[in-house]
Amino acid sequence: NKSRVFEVIVYKTIINSSKIIPCDIYVFTSPSNVDGFLQKNDITNQSIIIAWGTSTEKYLVKKGFKVRHTLNDSSVNSLLKYLQNNL
Repeated sequence: NKSRVFEVIVYKTIINSSKIIPCDIYVFTSPSNVDGFLQKNDITNQSIIIAWGTSTEKYLVKKGFKVRHTLNDSSVNSLLKYLQNNL
């Protein structure tokens, strides 16, 4: 019965894209983060791409990008450790 259905929005993504200067390394935190970035920016073949989790990695690959590293532990410390040890 439709009178018993209540819609509650618990999460809503709002993409706010902006142009940035080209970088050597890009860290993407979600598929919507990728979409927002690509609205006004490009990624070159020389860019290093880091995905923040497997869903972001899969989305980037689906879009045709090569992901250098995927963070299994989604934390800033994990990202910093990877950068310090590998780049």
